[in-house]
Amino acid sequence: CSGLNTSKLCVVRFNADGTPDTSFNPDATQGGMQPDLQAGELIIEITPSQSLFGMVAVQTDQKIIVAGTCSNLTSGYFDFCLVRLHPDASVDTSFNAAGDTPGVATVAPGNFYNVARGMMIQPDGKVVVVGSCGATITAIAMCVSRHNTNGTLDTSFNPGGTVPGTRIEVIGNSNDSYAMSVARQSDGKLVVAGTCVNNSNSEFCLFRLTETGALDSAAFGTGGKVITAINSDEDAVTSVAIQSDGKIVV
Repeated sequence: CSGLNTSKLCVVRFNADGTPDTSFNPDATQGGMQPDLQAGELIIEITPSQSLFGMVAVQTDQKIIVAGTCSNLTSGYFDFCLVRLHPDASVDTSFNAAGDTPGVATVAPGNFYNVARGMMIQPDGKVVVVGSCGATITAIAMCVSRHNTNGTLDTSFNPGGTVPGTRIEVIGNSNDSYAMSVARQSDGKLVVAGTCVNNSNSEFCLFRLTETGALDSAAFGTGGKVITAINSDEDAVTSVAIQSDGKIVV
């Protein structure tokens, strides 16, 4: 949505019958920074500069996680970002409380453009975000971050990586891969799915990570990765799900 000066993440909550839930941001029409908003609607102004590509998930305590892509005013690129809201739409400042903006957590898995595209909340409450990032100035990779319930990076995830709590994987032979979705198996392993360029064509591409963020190289595909050409030209992934029998659907 359009914020005061730029695009911002925005949220609407509806009642079960489709009417606006006016208990969500109930004071939206009472002046303030966005006088055109109605109760039930929220534009999240506290993220740095521009924020895009919103995703949403609800915790068991009914707090709301909104994730997306936010400007990094220092690097000039973009970061993964997460905001946690109370059920009434107020910002939960206990989330990443020690950060520059309590209530907001940002991370740059790569050095350049970090664009978040998929999110899930694990049964233990940890939040996984996937997307793409610049592994180098010319290589776009699939990227993952995992956050503790308080918004900080879970440094037990890929602890030996350049940024513990994150993982970068280049798939295919053309330095051009994008993660779009993530699903968790019953054994805690994470399946990350997206699109990569291989032999000049874009294909379905997956990798699987152990609970600690290592490639599941011994038990999944080739070295923990799978590349599948659905037809002879351009294929693109948007979502992945795990069946009850453990089979993976993309």
